[in-house]
Amino acid sequence: MSSIINNGLTGLTAHQTALSTTAHNIANANNEGYSRQVTSFATNNAVRKGDMSVGTGVTINGITRVTNQFVINQVRENTVAYNEMEMYHSNAATIDSLIADQSTGVMPTVEEFFGALQDASADPGSLPLRQVVLSESEVMVGRFNVLQDQLADINSLTNQEMGTLVEDINVLAQSIADMNRAITSNDGGTPGSAPNDLLDKRDEALKELGSLVGIAVIDQNDGTIGVTIGTGQPLVVGTRARQLDVAIGEPDGTMSDVVFLDSQGGNGSVITRQITGGQLGGLLTFRDEVLQPSFRELGRVAIALAETVNEEHRKGMDFEGDINTDFFVDINDRLATTQRVVPSSTNSPPGDHVLSVTIEDLGKLTTEDYTLTFPGPNDDIYIVTRGSDKSVAVTGSIGNTFPISIEFEGIAVHLEGGNFQQGDKFLLQPVRNGAANLALQVSTTQDIAFSSPVLAQSETSNSGSGVITPGEVLDINSPAFSNPGSLSPPLIIKFNSDTSYDVLDNSNPAEPAHLDPPMRNQVFVPGFDNAIFSEAPDEFVMMSAGPDVAQANILSADNGYAAETLNVRYRDPATLVVTTLPVLNTAAGESAQSIAAKINTAYDGIEATAHTEVTLDNLNAATTGVIINGETLSSTSLSVLVTGINNNAVLQGQGLSAELKGTEIVLRNSSGDDVVLASVGGSIDVQGTTAAAGVPATVGGEVKMILDEGFLLSTTGNGVFEASPTSSSNYRGYQASINGKPQAGDTFSINFNSEGLSDNRTLLKMIGLQSKGVLEEGRSTYGDSYGSLVENIGSKTKESSIASETQKSLLIQSEQRQQSMSGVNLDEEASNLVRYEVAYNAAAQVISIARSLFDTLIATFR
Repeated sequence: MSSIINNGLTGLTAHQTALSTTAHNIANANNEGYSRQVTSFATNNAVRKGDMSVGTGVTINGITRVTNQFVINQVRENTVAYNEMEMYHSNAATIDSLIADQSTGVMPTVEEFFGALQDASADPGSLPLRQVVLSESEVMVGRFNVLQDQLADINSLTNQEMGTLVEDINVLAQSIADMNRAITSNDGGTPGSAPNDLLDKRDEALKELGSLVGIAVIDQNDGTIGVTIGTGQPLVVGTRARQLDVAIGEPDGTMSDVVFLDSQGGNGSVITRQITGGQLGGLLTFRDEVLQPSFRELGRVAIALAETVNEEHRKGMDFEGDINTDFFVDINDRLATTQRVVPSSTNSPPGDHVLSVTIEDLGKLTTEDYTLTFPGPNDDIYIVTRGSDKSVAVTGSIGNTFPISIEFEGIAVHLEGGNFQQGDKFLLQPVRNGAANLALQVSTTQDIAFSSPVLAQSETSNSGSGVITPGEVLDINSPAFSNPGSLSPPLIIKFNSDTSYDVLDNSNPAEPAHLDPPMRNQVFVPGFDNAIFSEAPDEFVMMSAGPDVAQANILSADNGYAAETLNVRYRDPATLVVTTLPVLNTAAGESAQSIAAKINTAYDGIEATAHTEVTLDNLNAATTGVIINGETLSSTSLSVLVTGINNNAVLQGQGLSAELKGTEIVLRNSSGDDVVLASVGGSIDVQGTTAAAGVPATVGGEVKMILDEGFLLSTTGNGVFEASPTSSSNYRGYQASINGKPQAGDTFSINFNSEGLSDNRTLLKMIGLQSKGVLEEGRSTYGDSYGSLVENIGSKTKESSIASETQKSLLIQSEQRQQSMSGVNLDEEASNLVRYEVAYNAAAQVISIARSLFDTLIATFR
């Protein structure tokens, strides 16, 4: 009888529990994160009665969650990925709309600025048009400044968002640690005795934590789990949670860092670079891949715009005749150069370092930030690494004498003073604040320089068809522009023949003089642009002393030049390594023409030309003729002699020509060969030395050498060159070209453009900058560089949008899969209610029958 009652009681109890579990499932059907629970039944052990085993009812084996750990992990991973992409995309879209929108981007204002310049080119003297240029400049500068401020605001909001996310992470981490403690306290130690609701809550907390930051979950086999972030940094260990915090970035204080707090609550290790996944990971990736590059590219475009416009504006002349003025504030203004260096707060005392960064070459300028460190073992060793990939840009050692400059990738780091020690670190930001520092230097329309200060013109009396370009300024800081309002010196170009000319100092128009060094007998090629001056600032000219070194021997059969040895060295401008080149020996009496040919054959980087010039005068009455290089010419008058020389076919073939200058005849030999003269019947003065009748006078030529940068020359002897020849620059800081077909006697002048208010040459140069490659070694214009930024961010925004949608779809699929496995099906639970209710009622009926049987049995024996 007891076995029947016991079986009924166990069945009643078991199905009551099952009914409670089913009711629990139904009650939590809409509770997110709840996993359906099932009651597991087990048969009680039977008892032996004779040779039979009699059952003793049922027991509850446990209540378990219907879960799949693989699916749970998949949901968590998809949650991490989706939230990372969604955070990245939402922030990138904000930047994309800022830089690409016509109302907030900078390129529309840049185009309007150049449009205003284009309009002004029609009438550069118009004050209203100049005012439009000034107004559009202000609008453009304001747009750069505002966009920089907006990016700075987004950066501040990013730092605030990091703080909020870190606080949420800390709360969840502590919650998970607390739940670990509760789970271990309530775990019965068997699979069916786990605290299911706590496990669900912990899984949901882990999912929520994964939405904030990428995590890895480690089962500790004691009911607890461990949580790590980043590259394995522990966040939750058992019942203890570590706390994160947001600290001021080091060394860049504008970018917050994520740090672990130490046991005393102070900042421990920085883990910003290790953080991935979730909203925090997406936010940090956005900051690194979108926000900071936007600062730097915008700054680089602003710097390039300011410097290139300034470079042309400095070469121009304003309404008041002033030159060498800036349109924008100089990119290497002292304040800007010092702001580009951020010292680390951990640098060794006394912290007296003085550093600055200047922009040296726009073509090589990158959008990188750099870190200058002194790693040791000595204090003077430095390394500069790029911020993007930590690769080494340059390394070396500093001396003890300041200032010290380190040049690389278009910038120069100037160490101006201080105690630099092992462990010191400095952040270098050459372009990040470029847009913030963009500002106008000009303040009035009269300050705008549209015209050029140099003007080259053809004389109206010229008989040939030669034309000269108006002139172009190459370097406004050259000595030619040292005196305000004038050109030092003004020049006149005089053609000696149809194919040669001299460039003369025209300070005294009544008597133009040769330059020092002289530019005599310059070769002109008809039909081509013939540039008059060198455009290489580091190119130098060395002139031989020519006949001056042999003046005492002029009345001889040769030119009187002694044998000489030329010693040439080359110092590489990049490495400063000096190489001694083979010597060149000249023979006694060798002509300038032969020596120039030897030099051209022996050395690359040195160009030599030769020229001979002889002065004749004082032909006395007894002189009836002059013998020149073997040709006898009548000298009844100076004009007759000049005509005879210029009409002599033999002398023409030798390159010899003559010009009458007052009471003197100037003979020129364009080849640089010797000129041998003798008088017939009387005396003649050659180079100021009187030659009696029949006495030969030999005049040697001069050698002119143009030396490329790095070439050095010294001589041994006293031949065509002096013992210590000096060199001077062949660069005047401006250029003009002659074309067409000038004729002998034609002249061209180059002077200060004092009446140039309507001149627009500088303005046209400024306009041309819009389409000129100024960045990436001349491959990118302003528009190209800014367009690359817009395109890059637009591409990242689009890619992140697609990735976000993809991850969202994957998350929904994995959640649906989890829901299909672990979610509550109300139809199924209703069926279970009926099933368990029937079983419960049947068990109750068993008890009722057992009781009736027991009552009958008692009544029988009564």
